[in-house]
Order: sequence, then C-alpha cells, then structure tokens
Amino acid sequence: MPRRIVCIGDLHGNLPECLELWGNLEALHGAEALQHEITVVFLGDYCDRGPNTKGVLDWLIALKASRPEGSTRFVAGNHDFAMAAFLGLVEGGAEELDGTRKEEFTTGFWRHRVPEGMHYQGRRWGGHSVYESKPTFTSYGLTGQDFHSGSVESREKLLEAVPDAHKVFLRELEWMVELELDGDDEDVAAQRVICIHAGLDGAVDPVFMRKPYVEHLISRNVDGVQTNADAVAWLDRYVGAQLAALRRKDWRVPELFDRQDPGRIAAFSGRGSVEETPPVPCLRNTILVSGHHGFRALDKASRRVILDRNGGRPGRAIEAIELPSWGVTSSDQVLVEGVRA
Repeated sequence: MPRRIVCIGDLHGNLPECLELWGNLEALHGAEALQHEITVVFLGDYCDRGPNTKGVLDWLIALKASRPEGSTRFVAGNHDFAMAAFLGLVEGGAEELDGTRKEEFTTGFWRHRVPEGMHYQGRRWGGHSVYESKPTFTSYGLTGQDFHSGSVESREKLLEAVPDAHKVFLRELEWMVELELDGDDEDVAAQRVICIHAGLDGAVDPVFMRKPYVEHLISRNVDGVQTNADAVAWLDRYVGAQLAALRRKDWRVPELFDRQDPGRIAAFSGRGSVEETPPVPCLRNTILVSGHHGFRALDKASRRVILDRNGGRPGRAIEAIELPSWGVTSSDQVLVEGVRA
C-alpha cells in the first residue's frame, strides 16, 4: 500500500514539458524518494497535438523500465485508445468492431475495410482532424500528406514505422488504476484512489440538468426508480458496472457508452456527465483522479481531481498532483500550490 501517489496529467507528445516536470518532481521530493517511495500514475493521452509522440512513448517506456516493478502505471486516454484502434490493437471480432460506427455517420472517418475490423474511434483518429493526430504521423517519419491522404498505404506505412515496443505499450495500457493510499497517521484513514482518464458517467450531465442525481433519476422513472433509495441503488449498480468493465478493458459493456453511443466510451471521452463524482456507496472514501478536460479542478470535499491545464498545447505547463497532500507541481514551477510532501 503506497504512502504517496503522484498523478501526472495529459502529455500529448510534448516531450520537453515531460522532462521539465519530472525534473521538478525530483527537486521537490528528492530523486531517491521519487524512485523508491512514490507510485506514479500517468493519466493518459500520450499522443497527438504535440510534435513528438514517438519521443514521449520512448521516454515513458524507458522510465517504466528504470523504476521498481509496479511503481509506474499508465492509464489509457481517448487519444491512446483511438491510436491503438487504428493500429489494430483493440481486441474484438471484425463485425462487432465495425459495428461501433452508427449507420448515420457517413463522413469524417477513415473509410477503408480491414479484415480484422476497426473500432470507430480508430477510424476517427486516422481519418479526421478531430484528434489532431497528424503530428503523431510525422513524429514517426511520415508526412502530413500521408495523414491527409487517408489511404490504405498510409496506414501500412504507420504500422511499419511504429516500433513493436510502442504497440505493446498501447495494447497494455490500463483503463483504470486503483490504489489504496495509506493514511498519514492515526487520524487519517486509508483512502482508495481511482485514476480514470475522463471519469465515471453519472447518468446525467449536472451542468445541463441543474438538479441532484437522484432527483433526476426519480423524475425520469429510470428502471422503475421511485424513491431516493431506489435511485441511489440504481446509480450504484450503474457505476459499479462501469468499474467492472474498466477493470476488464471491455468496451462492449453498454454502461460504458457515452450517451448510448457504442462508438464512444464515456470514461475516455465524456465531458459534463463525468466531471463530478457520482454520489454512490461503491465510491465511498474514494479520490477520483482524471485528466482530459483541459483545466485543473481540485475539490477535496467531493474527493475529485481533474488535472489537465496543458490541454495538449506545446508550451503550456504539464501538471502533477501528489496525494495525500494535494500539492500540485508543474513543468514550469516546482510547487504550484499545496504543501510539500
């Protein structure tokens, strides 16, 4: 059971900021302590937007190899899942993978058939600018034209250019990291820390519904929900199903679908509906940590952490949070806020 955990926000191909942040973490905690006393969790989105996805993956793989086994963990982000899908690294049958694209979606994706099938997000990654994946192509020695051509040949060139070690890294990414954080002293109880790239879907978007979760579920009469107790029990099962599916890395589970779309996984790419921590018993005494959202939000009362002030833009700081102190360190500042560990 670790006494300290450091969670690091989205990297997005920005190697200089990664190295600067790591140097600042060593300066803050001490290189020896960071190496042997702290579990480090990267929160996903290692590729795209920034100029050097290849360099970032090389660095992460080397970093993991240099640290004690099990002390460096990597969560999958929506960009990583999509890149893996384009490279044919997402498990599933051809028919079910191809079935993740809704029939009404007729443009804005890589259109070619592959025998093993392809998850819709892989098609979006390789055939639309929404993921800003062109810099990933060029980091592996391809050209911008290779990306824009959207051809079978361009995918084959990328498959050949991506090292096997990078494919293994992408295939083995965890969809959720779950740790027990040892209490500091007799007055601080042990806490569970769950790291998921975007968060857990609470079945409602609080920003738009503007009413409590249980009140909303009762008003919708979801699955016969009529009382507060019914609503809490239903939401607890719903969130529990997500946790179980994320542990198994099973994208087929309907509770993972973002707005009932089988081609989108809310835990990877959701927005408003995953920003808050669902108020359910299965998350009691749990700190939920994510990146993804393009901002930093720390809420000790609800035990919710969102850490993505960089947003994938070169030159903007990458941040890390240390638990249990809640101290934030960035690539351009040794201690942003909080107390020193």
